[in-house]
Amino acid sequence: EADARPYDVIVLANVGSLSGPTVSWLEGWVARGGCLLVTLGDHAADPTALESLNSRLWRADESGLLPAHLRHHVAVESRYSSYFRAATFVEDHPALAFFADERWRPYLTELPIYEFVACEPLSTARALIRLDDAEQSPLLVERTYERGRVFLWTSSIDGDWNVFPRSPA
Repeated sequence: EADARPYDVIVLANVGSLSGPTVSWLEGWVARGGCLLVTLGDHAADPTALESLNSRLWRADESGLLPAHLRHHVAVESRYSSYFRAATFVEDHPALAFFADERWRPYLTELPIYEFVACEPLSTARALIRLDDAEQSPLLVERTYERGRVFLWTSSIDGDWNVFPRSPA
């Protein structure tokens, strides 16, 4: 309901569904140059929410906002015995270049990720970070959308699914 015009970035954090008018507004806002960050979590990970997000934000012709088709929720069996990590990342991307320095790399590549949503990036999108699971699943995906950008973080932005928020970097 707030006026987002003065802002450069909108974050949809763990949103399980969006109305049609909200999606239309977001499409126009991003197309004019806005940056949208979509993060997932428990509200967005159940099959009904994934279906809702895909139906509103993803299109097979790649005209929707999402940079990837959301597939299914993935979680480790036990947080005490296993986790996923960022295995590869685009070191020269402005958002990740900080971690290219060996001193800071562990703050990205050694932090445990316990849950994420598997996805299939669009042909026009770029996986900026991939995990060390067998499928090398994307953790961060980016795409341009007309004059704007959309990022998809396939884990939670809070500490529910990973330890990134507790990291000092």
